[in-house]
Amino acid sequence: MALFGHSSAVVISTQDAEASAEAWTTLGFSGISPTEGGSRSAIRMTDGQLFVTLLEEEFSSPSLACFTASLDRVLQRCRDKGVPVDASDRSNVVVPVPGGQQIFLHHRDAQLTLRPDKTQNQVLGYFDVLLVRVPDVAVARQWAERAGFLVENESTIGPPRVDMTDGVSRIGFLQSEQLGSELVYITELDGAFVDDITEVFADNATVYRLPDGTPTMVRLRMPEGTWLTIVADDDE
Repeated sequence: MALFGHSSAVVISTQDAEASAEAWTTLGFSGISPTEGGSRSAIRMTDGQLFVTLLEEEFSSPSLACFTASLDRVLQRCRDKGVPVDASDRSNVVVPVPGGQQIFLHHRDAQLTLRPDKTQNQVLGYFDVLLVRVPDVAVARQWAERAGFLVENESTIGPPRVDMTDGVSRIGFLQSEQLGSELVYITELDGAFVDDITEVFADNATVYRLPDGTPTMVRLRMPEGTWLTIVADDDE
């Protein structure tokens, strides 16, 4: 069982949830009704792989929210494993994550939890990781291993990077002087995809290409400031 709970969602800070939701809809996400908490200031969406909640609150984002049937049990297991947790406010339990990020812990019964159907996002392709930029990948990896994450992929070509999973969530750490987090997808980056995405996002889309013009990566900036990185599928 994953340390932090039975399910998770990506939470994104925004000043205007409805405007953000409109932009996410263009990327293959659709709304879930009713919205989380029944509030217009919190809009929950999915692309079949991820649940994303747009919240009109200020916090470092994108981040993870994890859901457990027993907060007390998770808190005790965190103490046993040496994973720091701020539980001073039981309605907003926070696990500090390397890179200045955080994981929010909430109570939710497993039988009441929606599950993604794991279908491919028809615009972005397949979700890879929530990528967190950290000053020291080795330190971040040690934290994640204490929290029950296992290494899936590791690279020392260029800035060190490690991708990890606890069976519920997938998180990656990239060594960088500039901190922050972003969502990473993998897809077939053909000319039609690049043309369509740059037409919609204009100056908020940056395309990276090989010398022969072949696109290798696209970075998108959403209206609320979230970064998405879409990389070419090496198997295509």
